[in-house]
Amino acid sequence: MIFNYRLLTAQLVASLRPRRHPTLRLGGRRIRFLVVFSVAFPLMWLGSVIGMWLDNFFYPAWRRVGSRFPVFLVGNFRTGSTFLFRLLSRDRGSFTSLKTWELYFAPSVLQRRFWRGILELDRLLGSPLRRRITEAEDRVFSEVRLHRIRLEEPEEDEALFCLPWHTLFSCFFFPFVPERFPYLRFDDELRHPTRRRLMAFYRGCIERHLYAHRSRGHYLSKNPSATSKIRSLLEEYPEARFICLYRDPVEAVPSTMRWFAYAWHYFSSAPERYPLRGLIVEMMRHWYRYPLDMAEGPARERILFVSYEDIVGDVTATVRRIYTFLGLRLEPDFLELLRREAEQQREYRADGTGDLEGTGLTAEEIRERFRDVTAAYGELLGSAPQLGRRTLPRRQQLHAAGRRN
Repeated sequence: MIFNYRLLTAQLVASLRPRRHPTLRLGGRRIRFLVVFSVAFPLMWLGSVIGMWLDNFFYPAWRRVGSRFPVFLVGNFRTGSTFLFRLLSRDRGSFTSLKTWELYFAPSVLQRRFWRGILELDRLLGSPLRRRITEAEDRVFSEVRLHRIRLEEPEEDEALFCLPWHTLFSCFFFPFVPERFPYLRFDDELRHPTRRRLMAFYRGCIERHLYAHRSRGHYLSKNPSATSKIRSLLEEYPEARFICLYRDPVEAVPSTMRWFAYAWHYFSSAPERYPLRGLIVEMMRHWYRYPLDMAEGPARERILFVSYEDIVGDVTATVRRIYTFLGLRLEPDFLELLRREAEQQREYRADGTGDLEGTGLTAEEIRERFRDVTAAYGELLGSAPQLGRRTLPRRQQLHAAGRRN
């Protein structure tokens, strides 16, 4: 398996010299993380590598899995993608997604079979292990308030790229950016041979998942980091479809800063409330622009743009439009689920997105920095509350399915 030893070494060395990197200062939280990481990550990596290698002997048919085109939910963080992802994942006849426990503890078929066997034996003994796992899950994840995490729920598959350590997630664990950190602009800054090897690894993980679940559904991925991988994903999956979510930068920027700040403080003892603010703004600008550029070229007719306002305003109509774009049929049971979800959405309240205190930014500064982005999406989606209904004239076929709905 390809592995980025250079990046991990640089991050570990920087962690041992925190005076040069204040975000890595060795407070109690940081020391606990480094101890756990130094034990847990090598075990997880070794288990996955061995499991994937043994899959070739015990389950060689995983390489011959046929599948329908995958669907990728992309766009910046904090755009409603987790809600939409988990909602669509509940249509098990149409989609299949990786769950948290599979991503981190069982990317191979062998590991899945092993853990399922353990849990089946545990069930016969009265489920003492499962109770312990549930208690630990509640204890560890109850602190995470900005993003619900549960082992049995679908989760961002960017976690797979932690195994080769070619991932934006690495900066959550080590909140500083080394001189070469290409994961904000994956397609533009990572060498093509490396990108191809990483995409082959990723495809292998997806095919193992489809084989292990005997699934004929579309693989569904929600991964904001995949926004910078659209070209690479299309090279690997020419028939892939993308749902790109948009949210006004004045709301999305502070919300993303809070999420990153929470993650960085969870794994470190950074003295700043909002570290690496420039990194976040640079990343978000690129992730807003890149899908638009791809829609004019390689991803033409492969991307559907959906606004945050569409999701929170009329989730049923939004899902209908997505299914039309994908050529899927909404089954009655899932339609009923959508109606119940729409009722709950009426009680929805925003997550305090306008709170800019401590970020060093004002709403006016964000509007100015993202003025071109706002204009482009305003033309693409429409500026009225019914966002997502209009398209650019020069993209006449891009959302033909969406317009027919």
